[in-house]
Amino acid sequence: MTRTKSVILGLLTLVLLVSCGGTRIENKICELPPNVTNSFSRSDNLAISVYLDGTPSMQGYVNPGNTRYKQTLKLLDDTFSLSSGELQYNRLGTNIQKIQRPQFITDAPEPKFYSGNNQYPPQSVSQIDKAIKPGNDSQMSVIVTDLYQKDSDVTQVNRVIRDNYLNSGLLNKGYAVGVIAIKSEFQGTVYTEVSSSSKFSYNTQGKKPDQYHPFYVIFLGKYSDIDYYFDKLNQEGETLIKDSQLVIFSPQSTLKKTLHFPTKNSPQATLIKDKSNKTYQNYRRYSLKNRRVRIEGEGYPLELLQVGIRDTDKISINYQLSASYSKYSLPLKTTSIETKITTKDAITYLLDSQDNTDNNTDTNNKIQLSKFKLDEERQKFKFTTTIQPENIELNKINVITADVIATELQEPDWWKEWSSNESNITDGSKTYNLTRFLRGLKRITTDLMTQNNSQSSIGRFCYVIQKK
Repeated sequence: MTRTKSVILGLLTLVLLVSCGGTRIENKICELPPNVTNSFSRSDNLAISVYLDGTPSMQGYVNPGNTRYKQTLKLLDDTFSLSSGELQYNRLGTNIQKIQRPQFITDAPEPKFYSGNNQYPPQSVSQIDKAIKPGNDSQMSVIVTDLYQKDSDVTQVNRVIRDNYLNSGLLNKGYAVGVIAIKSEFQGTVYTEVSSSSKFSYNTQGKKPDQYHPFYVIFLGKYSDIDYYFDKLNQEGETLIKDSQLVIFSPQSTLKKTLHFPTKNSPQATLIKDKSNKTYQNYRRYSLKNRRVRIEGEGYPLELLQVGIRDTDKISINYQLSASYSKYSLPLKTTSIETKITTKDAITYLLDSQDNTDNNTDTNNKIQLSKFKLDEERQKFKFTTTIQPENIELNKINVITADVIATELQEPDWWKEWSSNESNITDGSKTYNLTRFLRGLKRITTDLMTQNNSQSSIGRFCYVIQKK
């Protein structure tokens, strides 16, 4: 049989016995849904707009010495200045003030940039939402701020992010939101935004790094661009970034590649022995056939399985597959993973349509997928497939597709550890309303995942099963 070199996740060969030798028809099955993180490459001539919070609450980061905040500003400029596209700098407050790169380099690390003077008018409030412009394929926005926001401001910022980046209408653009959380030396006033007079002094001198005062770098743009610059900052930032927290919110970024069965013998697959003590290899076949159909799966990531007429006990197969996770995405919450299983008789693939997109939901429970698990390093994905032999018709060849869909993401511990509320609002090592902001981004992301199953599929597994 001739093997094509195109990217196919299954080849269905039907032989119709209507003439001498039969008629051979080849159909594709089990094609993966598009994976946005792979489909979108990094932007050419990417324009980068940096918005630096110029309000008085930021002044404490530039006193005293070479603080981590100052190091971050230099790191951002060194990294972004190598971009082939336009680089713009802005001072953010109630209004946006455009500044030149020399001002960012020389003045942003100085108190005058935040305290206010003729050159830099006073900015009492940082309106982050004003820096969030509509998404553009060749544009990335970067906002540096301490993220102290009122409840209503947090809601407004999340709403503007949703409207301009994370919504179903823009899903095919591959937009995402990245956040780098950094703790820096600080000596100054912290404004809590609970009320106009709510503030306190904070000094990190003599304190450990985990007691430093947090600030945040927010990235808005295409996932591929944000992921690229996170890697660059990781490489160049050394200890500065390694001591920080990085996360990217995107409905497509959990896995860099959609999971599927490996080709040939799937050595990772093992059978939970049933009462007859059979092994997994008792069920595996390299081809299946009946009078009208032959399916050959060798060399393709299909599971070809044959169960016996007398098999009545459930057959459970454990799988462990290599997985390429994005190191910046939130991990999957495995207890909330859902599966959508569809099945067709092999001949129906030929008779119904050539593209085979109109699958029928499996109501007979021929198989179930369960016990999803990620290992600690997040580089293995485990699950169990259970076959119900009594629900499989005699001789009929069933083509079964199981889509594994992510519906929820885990919340890392540092969100709570870095966030303050009314009870500990004067703890300068934390940020007021941080969890409210980050949970809002997570909720927007998971809403998109559940609304667009084909885009949030983390795996597609195809089984061809015959009882004989």
